Order: sequence, then structure tokens, then C-alpha cells
Amino acid sequence: MTIKRLIVHLRKFVNGTDISTQWAKDAETILDEIDENIGMGELEDTFDDLQDKLSLYRPGGDEYLINEFEMKIFCERVISKIE
Repeated sequence: MTIKRLIVHLRKFVNGTDISTQWAKDAETILDEIDENIGMGELEDTFDDLQDKLSLYRPGGDEYLINEFEMKIFCERVISKIE
């Protein structure tokens, strides 16, 4: 259930429905719930990478942060791996 929730949440970003910083914080919360409830399992590396990207995401990005375009591409990759 929680992984399905993560997929839905990532799709909101990919579709442009929500690209806010709060979206990234909410995604981190979902990842924490996955870890607590079912564990990361074989997707641990993927989820760790996602966690890293989420912490570096800001709309518009900058020299040290990632922007919407980079995050969208990464979210699409994660969705294809976990579906």
C-alpha cells in the first residue's frame, strides 16, 4: 500500500501537479513509512538515491541543488523500477 502511495506521489511531480518543496518533504515521509512498515528490501539502493535527490531538490535549483527537470527525470526512473 505504501509503495503504491509513493508511486502516486511521484506521478504528481512528473505530471506537474505538485513540484513544491513540500512535495519533496512529503515524499521523504512516505519513504520513512515504507522503511518502518515493510522495509526497503531489494529497492533499498533506489530508495536511498531517491532520498538523496529529494534532499537536494528545490524548485528552480541552483549550483548545488537539483531543479524540476532533473527531479522529473529521476522520478520517472524510480517509478519504472518500482512498478
